[in-house]
Amino acid sequence: MRFLEKIEIEQIITLFAIACKLYLESSTQIEPDAFLYKLIDKIGNKYGLLCRDYMQDDKSIEARILYQEQALIVLNWIYPIDHKNDYRIFVKNLDSFTYMFALFKYEDV
Repeated sequence: MRFLEKIEIEQIITLFAIACKLYLESSTQIEPDAFLYKLIDKIGNKYGLLCRDYMQDDKSIEARILYQEQALIVLNWIYPIDHKNDYRIFVKNLDSFTYMFALFKYEDV
């Protein structure tokens, strides 16, 4: 996996059902196969864009991992525009394998 460019992150965010503009604050490789992009809106709400090559089907497991490993409390998941009951999106054109993304609003522990 590789760090994504700002323009790539902005394009991925447009796939989620969120009305406000988000601005990139930081990027962190949290595991060999996972990146966390911290975002903020103009009034200070915090969002995270999680990027992995694999994510749990159960979003509560992902929330628990973020809490335990990153000290983040997931307040709510932002579903993709065409979510079909899934909180994740799958993007195939970034690398030789599929990247999975999930967008969430959070607060620090």
